[in-house]
Amino acid sequence: MDISPVEESLTKIGDAVLKEFPGADAVSVTLMDHETIETAYSTDSDATAVDEVQYANGTGPCVDAMRGNFVVRTEDLAVEDRWPQYARAAQDKGFSAVLAAPLELESISIGALNIYSRSSGPFSEDLVPAARAYATQASFAVDYAKLYERAAVTVEQLEEALKSRAVIDQAIGILMEREKVGSREAFEMLRTASQHSNVKLRDIANRIVGT
Repeated sequence: MDISPVEESLTKIGDAVLKEFPGADAVSVTLMDHETIETAYSTDSDATAVDEVQYANGTGPCVDAMRGNFVVRTEDLAVEDRWPQYARAAQDKGFSAVLAAPLELESISIGALNIYSRSSGPFSEDLVPAARAYATQASFAVDYAKLYERAAVTVEQLEEALKSRAVIDQAIGILMEREKVGSREAFEMLRTASQHSNVKLRDIANRIVGT
């Protein structure tokens, strides 16, 4: 199955976190676009489900990290009282600790990197710099992937425009020969046919070329 450039980039970050971050059992990345918050990448469906509890309630380590632009961590969800619903949901999925680091571009929060552990006590204060470093990598990965997607769309649109121009030019040539008119008159014939039939100019041109 094809994956988007954003997913491909975040997969590399997620794999690195699981391999190198002490105590990490699951990783997810939350992205925020205006008022829309969603899990763009996750290594574990349980992590995704717990993330969604935060989005529904508007509270939790991921949400706090995004809004406050600081790293949020808890070493034992069993004694966590900041987000009672979230803590219960996370424990129900077998998670005991979580660390969330904000993703930001040009000082604007765009999401959070969420690291889950199924054991208690792995996320000490000493790991905050490492969490920020991984979050920074994820921020750049998202930015570059989105730039790539926009560039790909632009190229696709340009290619489509060139194809349309080619077939329209062919149709104009056919009309010039068949109707013994100039290029301007031939184009006007195409345009008039398109307007009267409510069919795109390129489709009219394709019909002429095809016949």
